Amino acid sequence: MGEESSQDRTTEVTAGLTGTVTSTDGGVLPGVVIDAVHGPTGTTYQTLTVASGNYRIAGMRAGGPYTVTASLDGLNPQTKGDVYLELGEYKTLDFELSLASN
Repeated sequence: MGEESSQDRTTEVTAGLTGTVTSTDGGVLPGVVIDAVHGPTGTTYQTLTVASGNYRIAGMRAGGPYTVTASLDGLNPQTKGDVYLELGEYKTLDFELSLASN
């Protein structure tokens, strides 16, 4: 009594995304905004890429679909839809951004 099993403490927020954002010439892009929107709830998870162009979002709801967008001023944003996450999964989702035309 009063004790929780490990199963009772498990929540739906046990998945995440990881990846790298590069330019079309292969250079890594720091400071890119990564937005992941959980379609059913509208919950938004956001992070920035680090100096190596990598990002990681933890604590996301399992399931989906998610729409994930990478954006940086001066470059065309890239969006990937219908992204689904399994419990405990860190799905790799890489992006390649091209120069925006004026």
